[in-house]
Amino acid sequence: MSIWDSVFGNAKKENGSQQEAVNWFELTDSDQLRSLIEDSHNKSQLIFKHSMTCGVSGMTKRRFEAGAENFKDQFAFHLLVVQKNRDLSAQIGAQFQVRHESPQLLIIRDGAVVDHASHWQIDSLDLEKYQ
Repeated sequence: MSIWDSVFGNAKKENGSQQEAVNWFELTDSDQLRSLIEDSHNKSQLIFKHSMTCGVSGMTKRRFEAGAENFKDQFAFHLLVVQKNRDLSAQIGAQFQVRHESPQLLIIRDGAVVDHASHWQIDSLDLEKYQ
């Protein structure tokens, strides 16, 4: 594993294969966002806006994943890579009236953002409140 893998990469299993700490659904288009909003009436949805070129974003994502393992069944986890989906990132910001930052975590419940945080504040979000 290179140093870049350790900074930006995923968690590794013992057998050497890559494995995400949570089951991310990559968010890439407006139709997925509409479905996510509809689904939020039955189950809380998380959107993690991630920058592939930002060390803070990589570290924050890994820290979040480590703490979120206990919530795998209570939330649907969506990953938006901002370099790949700038228009969708802007759409999310406009639709939910949340200024774009990265890394950023949004919690969607009943079609609305019920909480959000960016950078190191992501660690302080209490996911138990939104189960």
